[in-house]
Amino acid sequence: MLAFDFWPQVPDKDTVVVTDGVQEQQESNIECKEFQSASPLDKDGQIEVLVWNIYKQNKPGWKSDLESYLPKIQLGLLQEVSMSEEFKTWLYHADWIGQQAKAFEMFDASAGVFNLAHVYPSKICAQLSTEPWLRLPKSALFATYQSLMVRC
Repeated sequence: MLAFDFWPQVPDKDTVVVTDGVQEQQESNIECKEFQSASPLDKDGQIEVLVWNIYKQNKPGWKSDLESYLPKIQLGLLQEVSMSEEFKTWLYHADWIGQQAKAFEMFDASAGVFNLAHVYPSKICAQLSTEPWLRLPKSALFATYQSLMVRC
């Protein structure tokens, strides 16, 4: 008899996966992470944000669509990111830093919300909660970035 496990594997605790574009420099299984090298996120006092459900990169052209938005933004808040080999390869060749709240793992790839920026946050934390109707895990990231002191 052949059996397949198609149900997502949910982590035991809230987990942040941190990657800085270098494959060997990934970190996971932490709930919160603080960075000493945080920098301001804004560009001349302005912040452009992209919020996008990337649908686990299942739609054709996701890469070119994402790359067309990236030059205009300082922060990407991506939903349903699958840390597939294709996504990791794209991320490692791009000049972006990312953090993912790991909602679950399926087919050897974690999935969840993902922050994308050129700078590290000061602190980032993950939180998981169970969706009440379908009982699937939902993830959230809470990030703070270095604030600027503005003199008037």
